[in-house]
Amino acid sequence: MDHEQEIRRLQKSIRSIEIQILEHEVKWAEYSKNPNAYDNQNLLISAPTDEIRQQIIQGRLNKLRREIKGFYSELAKLRMRLIQIRGT
Repeated sequence: MDHEQEIRRLQKSIRSIEIQILEHEVKWAEYSKNPNAYDNQNLLISAPTDEIRQQIIQGRLNKLRREIKGFYSELAKLRMRLIQIRGT
């Protein structure tokens, strides 16, 4: 693969990850505002105690944060690779 092809591939991957980050940040914000709206499996409604309900909510928020953090990590790697290719 020549440099131009790799640059285009990297740019496409970067845009894709940036979209995933935005989507997940929106999900996090919306879920944190109203977790009941996203309780498709009725886990929150059927939680035996408020403490367990809060644990479920926090677990989901933590999962989204971990995913966002992973996307940012991958984005940094792709951007670094792009800089390396352009520098050669």
